[in-house]
Amino acid sequence: MLAADISTISPVVNWVMHLVSEMEYAAGKEFQIEMALREALANAVLHGCKEDPTKRIECSVKCDEERESSSS
Repeated sequence: MLAADISTISPVVNWVMHLVSEMEYAAGKEFQIEMALREALANAVLHGCKEDPTKRIECSVKCDEERESSSS
């Protein structure tokens, strides 16, 4: 859980991206993962919680090695 404050986004993203960098199957997708995560957290802070730091955001990270990605 993190406070609904813009300043909490980068530390969380940095931590998640550290984990992503250790996953071989995420290679080449780091930029997309980081941008999606930043956007999701920013939306939660700005729109979901109206930048109220007394509110909390839950961020769960799940990894599925067997799921193949596809693009259209």
